[in-house]
Amino acid sequence: MTEHIGMNLVTNFVDTLLIFYFVKTAFNTKITNRGYTLMLLIGLILLNTQINISFGLANFLGSISIIIVSTIVFSFLLNIKLIRTLLACLIAVVIMMLIEVVVVNLMSIGFNISPSITLELNFYRAVAIFMTKTIFLLLIILAYKRRDLIKYVMIGEIYPVVVILFFNFTVIFMMIIMFKYIKIETARDYLYLLGMSIGTVVFSGVIYTIIKRIKLQNEREIIWNMKEKEHKNQEFYIKSMQDILETIKAQGHDFGNYIGTLYGLIQIDKFDEAKKFITNLGNEVACMNEIIETNHPVITAIINIKRQRALSKKIDLEIFTELPEKISIDYIDLSIILGNLLDNALEACEKVQEEERAIELFMNVRDRHLIIKIANSKSDETECEEKNILGRFTTKEDSANHGYGLNNIRQVVDQYNGTMMIEDEGNNFKVDIALLLDEDNK
Repeated sequence: MTEHIGMNLVTNFVDTLLIFYFVKTAFNTKITNRGYTLMLLIGLILLNTQINISFGLANFLGSISIIIVSTIVFSFLLNIKLIRTLLACLIAVVIMMLIEVVVVNLMSIGFNISPSITLELNFYRAVAIFMTKTIFLLLIILAYKRRDLIKYVMIGEIYPVVVILFFNFTVIFMMIIMFKYIKIETARDYLYLLGMSIGTVVFSGVIYTIIKRIKLQNEREIIWNMKEKEHKNQEFYIKSMQDILETIKAQGHDFGNYIGTLYGLIQIDKFDEAKKFITNLGNEVACMNEIIETNHPVITAIINIKRQRALSKKIDLEIFTELPEKISIDYIDLSIILGNLLDNALEACEKVQEEERAIELFMNVRDRHLIIKIANSKSDETECEEKNILGRFTTKEDSANHGYGLNNIRQVVDQYNGTMMIEDEGNNFKVDIALLLDEDNK
């Protein structure tokens, strides 16, 4: 009895830490208080062990209870939404159980033993546990390096995926339960065992394909909605540029009146008022007449519209562009990236003192890539980590209608096989983007 409790404790210790590492890796989160985290994890391990003892080994209700309790604790420790944590935990458990099915099957054939032997307290069970957990750990490390794991965990429509994963978990669990009752006596028994194991693996592959298709469909819908919204934004940009041009024309029309007013002030010896009038008029005309040209109509429109907002908010906006006349990137995609980058930067600058408000935008083409770099001042009280790009991040009170900026940018960057890096330096925030320019991207 003591040996069984000890084995359960060791198994739960390894399983809990591995699944926690999986979730932490999937969401790229950081542990702020290691001592507190370790204390809660130890408590979770002891609780999971007690659940195993109470329900018995390989019990469906016991396993579900452990998943639910672990999800709650992990969600609290890593500050991740409960449903997303549950999704990550289910993925981890399904992968681990699938590995166990394959390992037990191979051991049964290799050592000529019944699968039920690997569920008892013996050498074979120890070997099966070691191999299963080691392979799972290696998969986490490989997935983290490729970063594919995050893309499949952070899916828009999570609820149907959770249901599908839970169904897959049930099927694999039933397969493991059957190991208790399978007796290997003839070649036919080996074929049955091999067939069930292959069927379980194939079924899991089908589930993976379904989840991937759901994700791709969600991405298409997101991109379509983004482009529909940006199409309306472009209409606004065009109208705003027309307003600026009309203002410039109106200034030219009123130039005679300005000269008349200035001449009248000089005639009555109001020289100070004349100087003041000239200064105010010069600033106004300079701001409106200084249209920044970038060789690209959409980029020119967006930059000049955002520049007007920066001027009104007393934000120092410096722009450096060196672009060709043709860029093989969709106009709406450019609008999504540049519009969201500048909106985020302007919003951040409005939260700091006027003398500290500054934005720098740099754009050029290098090595068949469109390079976009933006840096802006921000409050050091607001932190933005990489995980926020994959979800939603906003400091606005109306969070239901905001916070899609970084995520929308990421969606477009991925479309062009590009790269996106963010850097939060406390009082300064930087985003560097490189988009592949190719004829296929037109």
